[in-house]
Amino acid sequence: NWGVVRPWRELLRKLRVCLLISLRLYSIPLGSLPITVSNIEEGNAFSISQWIAYDELSLTHTNSEIVDLENACWSSLFSFDPSLEESDETEKWKMLQISCIERRSSENLSPSNETEPGPLLLFMQHYNNVLKLAAQRALILAQDWARDPYSLHLLTEALSTLRSINNSALLSATLQEIWNATLRPIYRGLLFGFHEVHEISEEVITPLCEDRSWFQAFNRSSMEFISL
Repeated sequence: NWGVVRPWRELLRKLRVCLLISLRLYSIPLGSLPITVSNIEEGNAFSISQWIAYDELSLTHTNSEIVDLENACWSSLFSFDPSLEESDETEKWKMLQISCIERRSSENLSPSNETEPGPLLLFMQHYNNVLKLAAQRALILAQDWARDPYSLHLLTEALSTLRSINNSALLSATLQEIWNATLRPIYRGLLFGFHEVHEISEEVITPLCEDRSWFQAFNRSSMEFISL
């Protein structure tokens, strides 16, 4: 009876989306909640844009390359929704399988045929909002830098991403979040003592601040954040 089988087919397609996300982002901490159909449909448990941003950054940190990828996904002939019946076709199913375990090289991020892996965005085209994705990438890069403050190139890459956001309200909100969460604590520690700043490790930051070249580069990046 088709009426009995149909809901199960629809559920299996939604599970296919959960597997795609879980396998592509397997090494990334996505929170305490499991990636399930009900949690995704609930709407507030996860940020789909954050997932896509993580996936984009797993391919490259260069903002211009990611922008090119997003444009390519908009017009790609190989874009499809894994939760729909069309994705049951053999070639599309194979493309999903290979996309779960392989990534394109940074020289050519968008697939040219259905035998090549595609980014998460290719299968979630309705979330291709370049401004929201850029804001998510900037936040992720800043958080990655906070975990590894020696790697100042992550701040530079976050700045490059922020410059592509031409929405003043979104840019301001993103800048404020980055400043308060990652940059401001260091200046608070320098002014009032790191024992008063619980967001960062004094053992990690103090030697870096005593490194003249690191501190000058950090100050330049901080001033650039403020100038935005």
